[in-house]
Amino acid sequence: MTIEKMKEKTLSLLGTAEVEAGLLLAALDFVAKKVAVQAKSIKKRGKLTFLQRSDVAEAALPADFAAFGYLLGGRCAYARSAFEIISGKIITRKLGAGTYELIYFAYPPNISEACPEETELGFDAYTADTVAYGAAMELCISACPDDLQRYTRLATEYDGRMANLLTSARDAAGVANTFFAGRHF
Repeated sequence: MTIEKMKEKTLSLLGTAEVEAGLLLAALDFVAKKVAVQAKSIKKRGKLTFLQRSDVAEAALPADFAAFGYLLGGRCAYARSAFEIISGKIITRKLGAGTYELIYFAYPPNISEACPEETELGFDAYTADTVAYGAAMELCISACPDDLQRYTRLATEYDGRMANLLTSARDAAGVANTFFAGRHF
């Protein structure tokens, strides 16, 4: 979903077009990042080139890196436990210099006035709707301060959607942890 569509959806849920643009964008940015991190909803692949530094190998993480999935190198898959992540770098004693493929969870693009409205956020439809409900809930307090019913409806829908997304994320993490459980790298 694009930023433009996300704004339209949020205002529709809120039932008003009377929201200051900066507040709308800030609420969308905050909730989009929160949902992306907690629900691990934007999964990406990227190449990492590790350089050898004395007894460790290190590589710079992608700018949109939010959480580690796993690393592929040759026929091996390496779990999060094989690495340290410090100040935007991934460090390990388990690998040598070389290029590996990182499977990771990403932040969405920043949502601000500087970002074009046609920017895709990377969410599937259900997750995008969850973000819109969360942003509408955040804005409801200032946009409709006397409408407790609307706030409750938005908060209930957002919480239910987040519960579904978090259950899916936990289930996926359990599968990944089972896959790596017996291996020692």
